Amino acid sequence: MNICLYYQSGGNNHMKPIRSLDICKTFIECQNLRPQDLTAPPLPVVTISRATGARGVTISDLLCEYLQSNEPEPTPPWTVFDRNLIEQVVADHDLPASMAKFMPEDHRPMISSAIEEMLGLHPSPYDQVRQTAETVLRLGHMGRAIIVGRGSQMLLSEMPQVLHVRITGSRNRRAQHLVEYYHLSPAAAIEMLEREDTAKRRYMRAHYHCDIDDPTLYHLVVNTDRLTSEDAATLIGDAVFRLTQRLDAAHHLTTSAGESAEPEPNLTEQAETYHPNPDYVSSETDN
Repeated sequence: MNICLYYQSGGNNHMKPIRSLDICKTFIECQNLRPQDLTAPPLPVVTISRATGARGVTISDLLCEYLQSNEPEPTPPWTVFDRNLIEQVVADHDLPASMAKFMPEDHRPMISSAIEEMLGLHPSPYDQVRQTAETVLRLGHMGRAIIVGRGSQMLLSEMPQVLHVRITGSRNRRAQHLVEYYHLSPAAAIEMLEREDTAKRRYMRAHYHCDIDDPTLYHLVVNTDRLTSEDAATLIGDAVFRLTQRLDAAHHLTTSAGESAEPEPNLTEQAETYHPNPDYVSSETDN
């Protein structure tokens, strides 16, 4: 069974994967239908950390297409989890759909978060991060997921089946992409770039105590100044296929040696090990 749904973008013929909760549900349903053979090798996963304007979302879509088209009948389908990841978190934890807007990839100031939590406007920052962590860990164990952002490179850092990728580029090139993509003025593009990059750095520093730009967190750091989006997707995809070969070889050695499979993980316990610092207070000087 080969499931990968697309829509036609604008006036061109390029087909992009659909991102919606329906596709998330299709992915989960396919996973649930797959025989749960704990002796089978783990399925690969990709985490994508992207600098603003580095074409990370486009590359993630192209990577999904490349993996889907070059793997014989992949079931479950390769699926990109980006903006729809929060929709999946909301569904996993039976939260109201309106909660999605309160879960940006940033750390909200402690005072405003506390007031809104007391008023019942949204879950606490701790609960938001824990619930997101549980969903990311769940997707990591399922396999064939391309997870964009949300600290996934840290949450899944100990899983051998996960390839971690950082997509970046020079400030000027990224700003120029924002000008062209969003039809912004150069000044507005720079402002957007700095605002969003600062938010991502703050999120990682507050919740996972790391520097998002640290190259040692990743298997690959892709410079989009030097590569087209298509070439970047192919580069990452080929690395995924090599990872799959290594996973299969390691699995063969393990089963040949008669070692037993690992037990099912407790995702709630794992998620509890990743949580925001309750004493952290966001500030404009914390860059």
